[in-house]
Amino acid sequence: MIRNVPHLHQTSKITLQSCLTINNVFQTPYNHGHDAQKRRQIHYSAPSYNYGKQKSLKPSNNIFPSLKDITKNVAKNNLPYYKQLLAFDECLAHNSFFDQQSGDIPGGTTQFWSAINKIMILYEDLIITGELNEKRSDELISLLRNGLRMHRFELAKLKKNVDRDVNSPLQQIYDHLKKSILRISQDLISQNSAIQLKISPRGLTHLFKAYTDMGLADEAALLWHEGKKISELYPLFTAENVLGSIVSLLVENKNFDFNEIWAIYATVKNSKKEKEIVHAELQLAMVRACLSKGKTEQALSIFKEITTGTLEYYDKKNIAPSKALKNYMSMAHLSFIGYCQDYETANVFFLGSFGNDMPYLTPIQLNYVKKFMINTWNSTGDFEKITEIWKSTWQYFENNKKSTNAISSSLNDAYLEVFFIKYKEFNNESAIALSNLLETYSNMKSMDEPFFNCLITKSKIWKNLTVFESIIQAADMYNFSKTNVFHRCVLKASGSVNLPIERSLYFFERLLSCNVQNGSNYITNADWFALRDATIHSLELSSDKVDTYFKLFKICCPHFLGMKNFKLYMDLDCGLDRRYRHVFEQMDMIETNDVQLPQLQWFAINESIVNYWASRGVDITAYRMGYQKMQSLAQGQVPFNDFMAPNIMG
Repeated sequence: MIRNVPHLHQTSKITLQSCLTINNVFQTPYNHGHDAQKRRQIHYSAPSYNYGKQKSLKPSNNIFPSLKDITKNVAKNNLPYYKQLLAFDECLAHNSFFDQQSGDIPGGTTQFWSAINKIMILYEDLIITGELNEKRSDELISLLRNGLRMHRFELAKLKKNVDRDVNSPLQQIYDHLKKSILRISQDLISQNSAIQLKISPRGLTHLFKAYTDMGLADEAALLWHEGKKISELYPLFTAENVLGSIVSLLVENKNFDFNEIWAIYATVKNSKKEKEIVHAELQLAMVRACLSKGKTEQALSIFKEITTGTLEYYDKKNIAPSKALKNYMSMAHLSFIGYCQDYETANVFFLGSFGNDMPYLTPIQLNYVKKFMINTWNSTGDFEKITEIWKSTWQYFENNKKSTNAISSSLNDAYLEVFFIKYKEFNNESAIALSNLLETYSNMKSMDEPFFNCLITKSKIWKNLTVFESIIQAADMYNFSKTNVFHRCVLKASGSVNLPIERSLYFFERLLSCNVQNGSNYITNADWFALRDATIHSLELSSDKVDTYFKLFKICCPHFLGMKNFKLYMDLDCGLDRRYRHVFEQMDMIETNDVQLPQLQWFAINESIVNYWASRGVDITAYRMGYQKMQSLAQGQVPFNDFMAPNIMG
């Protein structure tokens, strides 16, 4: 098992910008000095360092010799940890590369995930042996980061979003990866002399990129701040590619001092000998920093160094650029699409991605396109330009047969966000625009659930009952398969219009029925929050909505995930209206005979919630008794659809 992972502790808030200043970066710990020649040696020779402790223990203090010293004369195959070492290397062998387009992993995903699950247990056994050299540690971090990529790929293949309050296998994998990365980080800057961990600038770069993947900017800032203070680790933490990963993380955080970042880059560049080049990781980060602050000319200059300059450099050496270098070129190209504040420049790179005539690959990546759409709207306010970007991107994914539900959800969400900023109110103009939107989309591709989920959610801003009903009818007309995400979106949106409570109750029943079909055992946060938005948190509150909500609370609460969720809902409800506390105190007075939810028979009971009410003299289990029709269903006598509410839509 992985050791318990505490958070990286800090006494005060540390930000990346407060760490990443020219004085801070180039101020060495203990005044050991740091010159340009040292920087070149670190970058090109990449020597091994012992990063496991802050200060080397003096021989007189080293009472117990290390395990590596004890076993230095022992043959490899006689080492007490030889089997663990072989197993560790076997796990690393299942990592060699990750294809982001196909999600392919050598050996298949089964062996890949098996390696992910096993390797940290082996890591715990080997951390004191001195066998975790740079190569092994770098590959371990690469394996874990590929795990994060594979996790995103698996999420993208799902037909619906994951319920984050449900402990699903994918959520367990993510938690395991996060704990593993934090564990390695702590061991890296640990002062425990028993920990023998080595890592190269390449490995640390991937470690910080993993932090970026997980959105852990504060934790990354603290790690970099603490690591740079250790004299043995200072050259590692200020290596060019590591600085590049830190600058990239800072750019994603958006709020940064460009002058400080530029001064750091200039210092690194000026330390180079003639014809030496800055590491592409740092160059790429600087392209993004320049573009984010509107420094387009400076970004173009660095882009030329990454592409033309690098190609000329290797051409003179009669060597083909590596795949990694060409990947940096691709990322720099895509960065102009996503980060450039000037529409004309960004559009040149966007259109250039479709031609496949560059000396590097130019695949369209959705995260850059979404940034492009937002930047274009902010800089031009021209909705037609946004529409052209949206249509061109969809055409690319459709032509290359890359369309997925995840792409549909993400791309349409970005486009509809701008659409409903452009058309803030419902009128004749916006009605025509919505009609044209539906026609345009149906001509590009088949209608799908993610599009309607986004449309239902975004259109709440209009607060128009006719629009709401029309969208629901259109979704039924296109007859695509619907997950519980769709039913949640509908239920949630029903609270934004003046809808009879019977209609919202019908939507809640459809959601429960879908959950039953999916094999759900409990009512999740997402389910209940959707119901709250349709009732007591709705736009137009009525006594019918309040009454129905508390009736549903009484009969549904035994099926909540746990006491934590149960108490959360009560606290939130009482926060909306203090009078609701009295309702909870008189729960035994609430009559539920007029509410029929036979779907609840299929959900598990949370005994802790039942006992909570029982201790207060309230019996909330009676509702479940006497479902003769449900018993007939269990015997296969009644079709499942009979348990759906009647179609009020007509």
